[in-house]
Amino acid sequence: MNIIVDYRMDKEIRDSLEVLGFEIYDSYDQSQLYEGLRGHVDLSIFFDGSTFVCSKESYDYYLNILGEKLNLATNRKYRLIQGTKSLGKKYPHDVALNIAFTGRYAIGRLESMEPRLIDLLEEKENLEIIDVKQGYANCSICQVSEDAVITADEGLYRILNERGLHVLKIRPGHIDLVGMDYGFIGGASCDLGQARIGFFGDLDSHPDGGMIRQFIEAHGKKVVSLGTGGLKDYGSGIVF
Repeated sequence: MNIIVDYRMDKEIRDSLEVLGFEIYDSYDQSQLYEGLRGHVDLSIFFDGSTFVCSKESYDYYLNILGEKLNLATNRKYRLIQGTKSLGKKYPHDVALNIAFTGRYAIGRLESMEPRLIDLLEEKENLEIIDVKQGYANCSICQVSEDAVITADEGLYRILNERGLHVLKIRPGHIDLVGMDYGFIGGASCDLGQARIGFFGDLDSHPDGGMIRQFIEAHGKKVVSLGTGGLKDYGSGIVF
């Protein structure tokens, strides 16, 4: 198994991922973004299970590090599409790829999206695209299953409930993000495959940790705390 993570992710979490059998690939350094966001995976690259879409400036980097994985990996081929947009420092110019993709739903601020990502999503049958005001959609949403998510964002909670998803609303904060007041649950978690949801830190450090665990287990998944201490927002991760 392979995973793309923030190039600055701490050693404890990296070691935990390696113990689980992951080969680790570092994210691109989007140096024009704020310090706390420049390594976040979900700002520089998107993945739907078969196709990657990356920011314009990160294309050569991802083409190089993914290399042969783009040609043949575990008997399946992957594509890498270069976006037309270069990311900008100020919101919403940094969220062109920050869409939450559950397989059944794609959730994001469409007016800020990368056009080639929108084209990719619109080609998919049986995919419901949900336009929201929150540009940091993937950061704000922990994806548990194709129709079950966790968020602290009131606006996302309301609209996703209205669209029929199972949504657990948690309190904001209690997640570390460099240079910011706090981070977000989607950025502090990742679907690890094999019915596992990983958290960057110790889930029990969050005041709603027990409720989060119960919700995940109710949807047939297992919680994996990948570190000790508080949760850290690294912009999620991509398993492929």
